[in-house]
Amino acid sequence: MRTVSFTILIKPLILAIVNLPMIILTVIPALRQRFDKHRKLAKFTAPIWLYVSITGVIVYLMCYRWYGPPLGQ
Repeated sequence: MRTVSFTILIKPLILAIVNLPMIILTVIPALRQRFDKHRKLAKFTAPIWLYVSITGVIVYLMCYRWYGPPLGQ
């Protein structure tokens, strides 16, 4: 079960790290009202953010609700 959990966790973890700079680079043109550039970046940023959000909830449920923390800790 540990190997499965780590396998499921690694992809969202890497994408979350990559997505943070993408979010910042997407918000800046929107604040400057450069909506053409904002739309181009958002086409890539939004789906990755959505995937990371959904898988983050799944990982939380796996770790703390379905299987629980290890005994003795």
